Amino acid sequence: MPTIKKIQGVRPVIPNKKYIIDLRNKGLDVEQETFYGTAKQASDYRDKLLVELREPKQRLAHEPPANLAAACDEFLAEQQKRIEDDEIGKGEFTNKTRHLNQMCEVRIGNKTVGSLALHDVTKDVLNDNVRQSMKKRLAAKTLRSTFVTIKQFFTYCENEDWILKSPANGIKISLKGKKNKRAREKRVIDPQEIKDLIEAAPETYKREIEFAARTGLRAGEQRALTWDAVDLDLGYVNIVSAIKWCGEEDEPKTEKGERSIPLPGSLIKMLREWKMRQPLKQRVRNLVFPTRTGEIASSDNWRNRGVQDTIKKLGKPHMTWHDLRHFYASTLIFDTSIEGPTIAYYLGHHSLDYTYREYAVYFRHAKRDAEIAQILDAAFQVNGQ
Repeated sequence: MPTIKKIQGVRPVIPNKKYIIDLRNKGLDVEQETFYGTAKQASDYRDKLLVELREPKQRLAHEPPANLAAACDEFLAEQQKRIEDDEIGKGEFTNKTRHLNQMCEVRIGNKTVGSLALHDVTKDVLNDNVRQSMKKRLAAKTLRSTFVTIKQFFTYCENEDWILKSPANGIKISLKGKKNKRAREKRVIDPQEIKDLIEAAPETYKREIEFAARTGLRAGEQRALTWDAVDLDLGYVNIVSAIKWCGEEDEPKTEKGERSIPLPGSLIKMLREWKMRQPLKQRVRNLVFPTRTGEIASSDNWRNRGVQDTIKKLGKPHMTWHDLRHFYASTLIFDTSIEGPTIAYYLGHHSLDYTYREYAVYFRHAKRDAEIAQILDAAFQVNGQ
């Protein structure tokens, strides 16, 4: 009788006709399987099964990712393609990444939300866990922006047939009452305060502060400003880019952020003088307001060392860097000869409605006293010129 060669995992029932494939001793959680064929075919089949079972399974179409975090990765990969197609900017992509990471990091007991299967992320999980956790750390406006991204993500999952219905539907982050509170707290900064601030500020920050107060540029727009974007002959500054919070240069904050702003005569003079005196080592990137080594300046330094330290020294009410932009806005609004759409354009707002909401207090009182417009008109004569 011929000797039957033993093959591990292949047990003959009828030699060269019927075999039992048993891979349980390989540490694989599989059932025994009957195979009909020769010993060689049975051995080859066993080897094929071992490869298939040990390699990661390829996910079938419409089969959801392993967990929420993996689904977020696929959504962000899709968003990355949108950057390449110029549908969204890098800043928006960075914000979406941050929003989804914040969602995934929220803990429920000893688990993170990111580790949950998609079908386990219910409306209650988003409302009672994610929303409440973020509410403790984020401002209402930021929380609402975060949930805009979360809703986009779950709509994407729904469109991919990974879930039947988005659990984010119906979740609303209301800003009711908060806008009015913010508007009440916004104060009209007196021109004398700006003048005193510029005069008392460290020499390193005088130009930056004066330029911000008289053009209304956002800090990121001013940090990215190059001499190529400043037309000193025609008296305009062109805003075409901005430094985002992540430190990368990108498009301005809104679709209407690209704009041209007229420069007052005394500001043109200041810029001409600065351009002539700017040290060569600061011109490596052609920036108007760089660091001492010519790199992109820090808005934290502008705010903390330029504005807030000076305000404390003067004993004046608290002021932020963004208040310089508010001062510029108030100057335009209280000059009643400038119409709302022009003001919205100079500020780079996405809509006139937003401008009216943001500066409701200013608009309500703009015509209250004719003398106020004249006083604020004189604000552009900071240096007495």
